[in-house]
Amino acid sequence: MSDQELNTIGKEEVFEEGFVVSIEEGYAHIDVTEGGDCEACNARAFCKPKDDSRLLTVVDPLGVKPGDKIRFKIGGSTLFKASLLLYGVPLIILVGGILTGMELFSELPKTEAYAFLLGAVSTALYYGIIFLYGKIFKQDNSMPVIASIIKPEKSASSENCNI
Repeated sequence: MSDQELNTIGKEEVFEEGFVVSIEEGYAHIDVTEGGDCEACNARAFCKPKDDSRLLTVVDPLGVKPGDKIRFKIGGSTLFKASLLLYGVPLIILVGGILTGMELFSELPKTEAYAFLLGAVSTALYYGIIFLYGKIFKQDNSMPVIASIIKPEKSASSENCNI
């Protein structure tokens, strides 16, 4: 691996677009527009809610206004960490809870049911802690950041209009 390749590991960025719905001190709430890559994404079912709105809070260093079309970026390492925290760790907790439950409840009837219940409750507690932690500690270094404001394009018909 070359030095240039080593210097770019963990520095990837994913760019998405959306419209500013509302603003609050230093942050903007964005309605994310569906990109072309969404159709091919395996996580699309989890990412796109039934009401077709995808609201996201982003750091606003540019001072955007509601209605602005913006482009925001998310660090590749941030996406990896979020995926690990939201999918990897809960899977380990679920399996660990089930295996622990199989040992703890081995003398009881319906051992598997109790073991599964222990795994599910442990996973639910984990998600509860993550949810509360996210509400209490907003970390700007792990949040998406507005990269630019996209200027509206002038259409050819509006340039020829003499009204």
